[in-house]
Amino acid sequence: MVLFNTRKKRIYQRKTTFRKKLYLRNITVSGINDGYVCGAALIRNGKVIAAVQEERLSNIKHHSGVPEISIKEVFKIANVHPSEIDAIAIVSLNRVTHH
Repeated sequence: MVLFNTRKKRIYQRKTTFRKKLYLRNITVSGINDGYVCGAALIRNGKVIAAVQEERLSNIKHHSGVPEISIKEVFKIANVHPSEIDAIAIVSLNRVTHH
């Protein structure tokens, strides 16, 4: 019985140290909107560190489509390399039809 309890305790200790490492890590998310008035944003640990709408850079009112210029600009503003991104959130108003 003692061996089982110590093994269980060691497993619990491993899980808690993994959780601590996960919480100490900075999570960076790239947000992209390719619908009406498209734009891009970078969020680190729940705080917006950069956000730009494509129409501000292209001088086209209500610019829609893939925000290529905005994506490049938010990385430049936030001084973040694309390899540092942990997740990408995409919002698309363009409906996909399946044939």
